Amino acid sequence: MTLTVKQVGWMQFGDVEPLRLSLSALERERSPAAARGYDAQARFTGSLDLAGRLNDDNVLTWVCYDGAEAVGYLQIEKGSFYGSGSGLTVIDRGWYVKPAYRPRAGQLLALAARGAIKAARAEVMQALVSEENAGMVALMRTQGWRPVATVYEREVPT
Repeated sequence: MTLTVKQVGWMQFGDVEPLRLSLSALERERSPAAARGYDAQARFTGSLDLAGRLNDDNVLTWVCYDGAEAVGYLQIEKGSFYGSGSGLTVIDRGWYVKPAYRPRAGQLLALAARGAIKAARAEVMQALVSEENAGMVALMRTQGWRPVATVYEREVPT
């Protein structure tokens, strides 16, 4: 296994899209609300959103490759989910690594992103992680991340 990480743009849509779909499937598996209403239109809208972000100067995307195979991606954007600090905040817009390539590919992607975040002089990073993803929650806490908001979900009675 020889892993390399490259910063990519819209020309690598074909490499990133299958990974985004794997992340989407995982999210639907973990959340009943995310699973409901997922159809061809939702998939198409997600693809358009990814294409737009791959072509946005405020969004940076890296792909980890094993040879020519894309095995993971990480995407960050200038902005925030919560709060409005005076400094530059960056948020994660998608991060997925195929299980067989964890944790090494994820570590390489994080290192690439960390370099860009430092170069941009960002002061805060934010990430949205599902509580059901216990492994990632535990990893985030060991790396100095702290919870700052809670998102609640409830089914709407019919």
